[in-house]
Amino acid sequence: MVLLSKISEDAIVENLKKRYMDDFIFTYIGPVLISVNPFKQMPYFGDKEVEMYQGAAQYENPPHIYALADNMYRNMMIDRENQCVIISGESGAGKTVAAKYIMGYISRVSGGGPRVQHVKDIILQSNPLLEAFGNAKTIRNNNSSRFGKYFEIQFSPGGEPDGGKISNFLLEKSRVVSRNPGERSFHIFYQLIEGAGGEQKNSLGITTLDYYTYLNQSGSYKVDDINDKSDFQETMHAMNVIGISAEDRNFVLQIVAGVLHLGNITFKEAGNYAAVETEEFLAFPAFLLGIDQKRLKEKLTSRKMDGKWGGKSESIDVTLNVEQACFTRDALSKALHARIFDYLVESINRAIVKDHEELNIGVLDIYGFEIFQKNGFEQFCINFVNEKLQQIFIELTLKAEQEEYVQEGIKWTTIEYFNNKIVCDLIESKVNPPGIMSILDDVCATMHAKGEGADQTLLQKLRVGINTHEHFNSWNQGFIIHHYAGKVSYDAEGFCERNRDVLFTDLIELMQSSEIGFIRALFPENLNAEKKGRPTTAGSKIKRQANDLVSTLMKCTPHYIRCIKPNETKKPKDWEESRVKHQVEYLGLKENIRVRRAGYAYRRFFRKFLN
Repeated sequence: MVLLSKISEDAIVENLKKRYMDDFIFTYIGPVLISVNPFKQMPYFGDKEVEMYQGAAQYENPPHIYALADNMYRNMMIDRENQCVIISGESGAGKTVAAKYIMGYISRVSGGGPRVQHVKDIILQSNPLLEAFGNAKTIRNNNSSRFGKYFEIQFSPGGEPDGGKISNFLLEKSRVVSRNPGERSFHIFYQLIEGAGGEQKNSLGITTLDYYTYLNQSGSYKVDDINDKSDFQETMHAMNVIGISAEDRNFVLQIVAGVLHLGNITFKEAGNYAAVETEEFLAFPAFLLGIDQKRLKEKLTSRKMDGKWGGKSESIDVTLNVEQACFTRDALSKALHARIFDYLVESINRAIVKDHEELNIGVLDIYGFEIFQKNGFEQFCINFVNEKLQQIFIELTLKAEQEEYVQEGIKWTTIEYFNNKIVCDLIESKVNPPGIMSILDDVCATMHAKGEGADQTLLQKLRVGINTHEHFNSWNQGFIIHHYAGKVSYDAEGFCERNRDVLFTDLIELMQSSEIGFIRALFPENLNAEKKGRPTTAGSKIKRQANDLVSTLMKCTPHYIRCIKPNETKKPKDWEESRVKHQVEYLGLKENIRVRRAGYAYRRFFRKFLN
């Protein structure tokens, strides 16, 4: 697109549309790859294309994701430097599919014997496995990643992929217990119900989809382009390839079923306290999780509190009301799912990790920017991570590149662009003035155990602390952030609870009492250890992860894929002009082209050029 005769947002959109309608979904701005989601299988990802792009120069062939992947691989080999690819775009723009093509290409062009083949298998099988437990249908996207991952493929000096490592970011575990209408929970629940065999169904107590409260509340069971039954076989196969034993695979499914059964336990008021409505609903989850039915009932309706009486500390049992009992049941379900997810990531890492770092290519596939009717704490975290990625892109392609020309004493007219660092600071700044996350953590630290009114306190403090910020507004139920990709209004309800993210010790003790070793191992906490300082909150965790990720990416030679979503109908050849134009604007494509055109086409560090 650097060759467009005139550079305006409209001209860029027009060019993307022309290509898209002719089934060319890729184009470039210099080295940056632009990819438009075609919402159908494209014919040009076969052996012929792999051969065509291998070792070819960028300008020899039409733009393609294989050209970018080949370039990364060759750069790594020639410069002996780590590479990474940052894939960005909103929810449903095609990031996860792009990541798969890159992994697939690298696997096909790199050599290696049986050990390397094994590593390649695991790298490719990790996708369906993590998607089963971490992806779901949302309003925006039928296979939406509800977690972020950075996959490092590690190479030997000869360029064979002989190891790897996944870092995962904040799984949206609240989806297990609730979601927006028309959405689904994680794929695995539907896969199990549709795909399990007769005997398996009996032993897990599997019936129909609408029987489970956790699944039937959003009224969406089937997805057009997803076959849950065959996907279940693929998930089981993937667990096998990764080296999870048959016995452990069964325990994983037992927990998945256990979560569904937990959701069917309901409570009624019995003299101001919660009592389990139908006791027989306790039997199955207790059996699947290997715990005592009476203890399960007790832990769902009461909690130990440490009280100090006349200097002596002792613990007292506090009975819960219906709302608190539901909350406790849901907390247990979310924890079980999240820990299984972490167990799967660890299993993949255990199977392919190398003891020493040589060279690596990192592939970042992270949940896309999203705006729903109602946006909560999870959207806030997801959008923050996207804001940070946009920041890297701006830093490196718009800011650093222009500064370089000035440093080199080359005559340069500054090209203006919006720098979103101001939005990142609004969210994550620690001091003067503190950002939203710091204020949130302060409110959580002083929050009452019951947590009532904390969200209102948060809003009050935000209004006092940052109401004058040009990217912030408040409304009666929450606040609005003017992100790089648009304004998002967040509903403050549940912010403090989800940020605190505490799993009560009672529930940990309950799971540690399981007669199933596999389940005990998922809850390795040492409850007698003294707790010091503030507990880590979900917000501070994603902030730390995002900043660690940024510093990891900054140590690599970066490559970029900007994914664009052409419509909201998820249909091929459908083009919503205003949606695309909005994305072109906030992705800063025009500025990107202008910097590229005004600058030098070929740039290389002098040392490297000399070598």
